[in-house]
Amino acid sequence: MPSLHIQPTRRWYLIAFPLLSQSVSKNSATSDTLTTLQTRAESLLQEENTLYEKTSTLSASDRSFYSSMLKSGTLKDKISTLSVLIDESAVHTVKSLDMLMGMVRKKSRHEALLALESMKNLMIETLLPDRKLKYFRDQPLGDPKVTSSHLIIWAFENHLKTCYFEMIRVIEALSHDVLVHVRQQMLEFIFELLREKPEQEQNLLKLFINKLGDQDKKIASKTQFLVQKLLEVHPNMKIFVVREIEQLILLPNANVHAQYYGILSLSQMILSKKEVDVANKLIDIYFAMFRKLLEESLNSKILAAVLTGVNRAFSFAKIDDKLYDKNIDTLFRITYSGTFNISIQALILIFHISSVKESVTDRFYRTLYESLLDPRLITTSKQAMYMNLLFKALKADKLLARVKAFVKRIVQTAAHHEPPFICGVFISLTKLIHEKPGLKAMILEPESCDDHDTVSDSKSKKSKKRTTTDVSKSTVPSDSSSLKYDPHKRAPQYSNADKTCLWELCPFIDHFHPSVSLYATQLLDGIQNTAEPDLQLHTLSHFLERFVYRNPKKKDVKETTSITRKAPTNSSMNVNVNSEEFWRKKIEDVPVDQIFFHKYFTHKLSSEGATRKKKDRKGADNNKETDSEEEEEIWRAIVADRPEVDVDVDDDEDEDDLEDMDMDFSDDNSEDENIVNLEDNEGSEKDINDEGDEEDDNNEGDADEVDEAEVDEDDENEDKIDVGVSSKFTKDKRAKIKVDAAESQSNYAKGKSKNKRQKLKHLPTFASFDDYASMLDD
Repeated sequence: MPSLHIQPTRRWYLIAFPLLSQSVSKNSATSDTLTTLQTRAESLLQEENTLYEKTSTLSASDRSFYSSMLKSGTLKDKISTLSVLIDESAVHTVKSLDMLMGMVRKKSRHEALLALESMKNLMIETLLPDRKLKYFRDQPLGDPKVTSSHLIIWAFENHLKTCYFEMIRVIEALSHDVLVHVRQQMLEFIFELLREKPEQEQNLLKLFINKLGDQDKKIASKTQFLVQKLLEVHPNMKIFVVREIEQLILLPNANVHAQYYGILSLSQMILSKKEVDVANKLIDIYFAMFRKLLEESLNSKILAAVLTGVNRAFSFAKIDDKLYDKNIDTLFRITYSGTFNISIQALILIFHISSVKESVTDRFYRTLYESLLDPRLITTSKQAMYMNLLFKALKADKLLARVKAFVKRIVQTAAHHEPPFICGVFISLTKLIHEKPGLKAMILEPESCDDHDTVSDSKSKKSKKRTTTDVSKSTVPSDSSSLKYDPHKRAPQYSNADKTCLWELCPFIDHFHPSVSLYATQLLDGIQNTAEPDLQLHTLSHFLERFVYRNPKKKDVKETTSITRKAPTNSSMNVNVNSEEFWRKKIEDVPVDQIFFHKYFTHKLSSEGATRKKKDRKGADNNKETDSEEEEEIWRAIVADRPEVDVDVDDDEDEDDLEDMDMDFSDDNSEDENIVNLEDNEGSEKDINDEGDEEDDNNEGDADEVDEAEVDEDDENEDKIDVGVSSKFTKDKRAKIKVDAAESQSNYAKGKSKNKRQKLKHLPTFASFDDYASMLDD
């Protein structure tokens, strides 16, 4: 039996062959010779597959299992079986590869998706090399060293390239499916194939970029995100991606989604100094989009994205001045016709252009000076961006008079803004004064007190010296009004702001916001402001967030290539105002924006301490009441354990009425009355012992009358419990009862015991536990 020409292996492209001469012309063979060689190569490949089936290393049980799965298995079983067979040796399992491709072509969406996913995994992991595949005609067929093994591998490579191209066509068809999840799955397949293998990358890139214009926003947004991921892995593909996006967004019938997400993809590209050609191409696309938007309709979202992209690509591009001259009027028109956020973007771009072309500098500063009075600045979400533009523009300006006019108008308009913007203004002005020390004259030097004397002196000097030039004549004021500050001048350098002081700063010293007051005072005293230049730190939301005492979880800071990430904030600003370390600080060491919290928590701690002391006192009193309740529970247990003890208790209604009554005893009267009452009871006991059945008139009642005693609530407003005492008690015991009664009445006076109306037979009210025990024994 003949042996195999190619040994079975998972990766066919790693098989070592003798080196062939690559200098042989690809078209050296005629068409007839090429057809003959290709037919022979295909027959050799088929023979190789037939021989592999006969000499396979698989056992008989494995073969029967695979054949049964292919015949009677489920859809997933069939696909899995074919994938395993192809993975073992793709060159020798062309039949299985064709069967799997047949399932990919099926009209059933479910079957096609499953087979396509399996085919995609095989292509990435096993079948495709890290180079582009070649057709059979592109191989060095004219080399005399070509063997049968070469022809078999070339035939298989040609067949694999044809199958892969057909798979791409199926993916393209499914990428336009009506179901969103199918289109999203195809987008992921395209991205993975384009990222992992170079085969058919041009067709895949076109399909990939076309998904930026998908009708579903989620798919378009996901495509824009995947474009950035693709460029992270393959940065050399930037110019090709840019060209594909250009073809998409500049089409006459391009939809809004395609234009918007295409511009976003371009504006978020990370460029370097070496990629000048890419930056120049981006600038050309952006200005072409400018003209297209102005001709059709001014879409604010797309225009903002275009301006953002131009600002980012400007520093990397080298563009002729003619391109700027052609579009500068369009940019100035956008600053007046667009939204305020778009105007800020346009001003930023014009500022970049003015740094290259000085001819537009004065026009730029006039437009920027006028934008300070725009009421939309108060409500815009781009205040930080606008303030950054102001600082950079004033720092780059060489005319000190114009800078002073800007400073004066900035402080004037700051009175209409919220504290965050005002704090940002003062932080920027402090740094600007540090960069331009000449601005200190507006704070430290006084104004000229006598303008008329200055004018007359200048006129007298002018009459004596007739030889002065026209330039010097123009600088001499003709009247005193020309030296006054004029806020209505269009050109800021002619407003005479350099001849005035910064009086507008004074009201901010007494501002209600502590940070504004502090920054204004520091600016007036010439103290360097070292605060964090973050407007969010001075907002109301940040103030309220300090009342959230739960410490946030620490997040791992991961490096990211996003150019829109925020700068990390200073950790010292994130102080937990509810910590003991913060409470113990002296008031002098607390920042002004945290003094409120320091006072609040200090007062709260002191008030909580006083409340805690009161609760401790009440807790001691409650313990006493608990002791009395425990004694009552003991007494109930004794009565329940001795049924011979007869205890008569009135109805529940009478008892509830007595419990709800307000026991209001006076310290003096009630104590005397109780003593008298007890003395009468003592006399009654003596009469009972001496005379037997005779009654004493001085006694309030005998033992029988005690059972029928009533509480007089209307007249006395107190309870009087008359108790008959058995003759068994001696004189010493009666004295002890008297003392206990006095102590009990004093407890009633303090309101710390409960009053219950009970009628007891044969038992004294104020007897000790030993007395009760002896009576129960008798």
